[in-house]
Amino acid sequence: MDTDLAILHDTTEELAAYLSEVTLAELRRLVEPHGRPLGALTLDLMHDHVRTAATVSDAGMQPSEPGVPATTAELEASLNPDGTGVESAYRRVGRRLEHAFAEGQARTGREPGSAQALHLARHHGHAVAGIVLHTWDVAQTLRLPYQPTTPVAWVVLRALTSTDREHGPDGANADPAPGPGSAVLDGEAFRSALQLTGRAA
Repeated sequence: MDTDLAILHDTTEELAAYLSEVTLAELRRLVEPHGRPLGALTLDLMHDHVRTAATVSDAGMQPSEPGVPATTAELEASLNPDGTGVESAYRRVGRRLEHAFAEGQARTGREPGSAQALHLARHHGHAVAGIVLHTWDVAQTLRLPYQPTTPVAWVVLRALTSTDREHGPDGANADPAPGPGSAVLDGEAFRSALQLTGRAA
C-alpha cells in the first residue's frame, strides 16, 4: 500500500465538487445505510480528517481551529444563498490533510519499507476510502452518477479489507487485502467496496 498524494488530492477535489451542489435540504436528508443526515456524515468525515492530520503530522490540527465547523449547525451556516459554501469548508480541511501526509512522507521518504512508512500508507488508504465512500453518499443524495477510477477503487477495497482494524473506515473487516490478479475483477472493485459497507446488495 503506497502513500499517493495525487490520489488523495484528486479524491478530495472530486468530493468538494459534489459538495458544491448540495443544498440545505440535502444536508438534512437521511442517507442509507447510515440513517443519519448527509450534513452529519460530512462533518464526521471532516473531523476524521482532523484526527488523521494530527496523527500523521507533528503540527496536527484541532477541530476548534478557524475554518473547521464544530457542529452541523456551523456546517449549514457555511452555505451561501446560491447553495455553495460547504465545499469551501471541506476543501480547507482537505488541504490540511494533504499537507499533513506530505510532511509525513517527507519524514519517511528515505525509508519506504519502514514501520513508519507502512503506518503512513495505512492511514492514507483509510483516508482515501472514507473520502470516496462519502463521495458516493453525496452523489446518491444528489441523484448523480459517481464511479472512481480503477486505481482509486483498489485503494478503497484494500483499505476496507486490511487486517489493520484500528483505523479502518466503516465496514472494514479482516479479510486479506485483494489486488489486481485476485478473484475480484478491476470493474468489480468499487462495487465490492460498496457491498462491504452495506451500500450495495
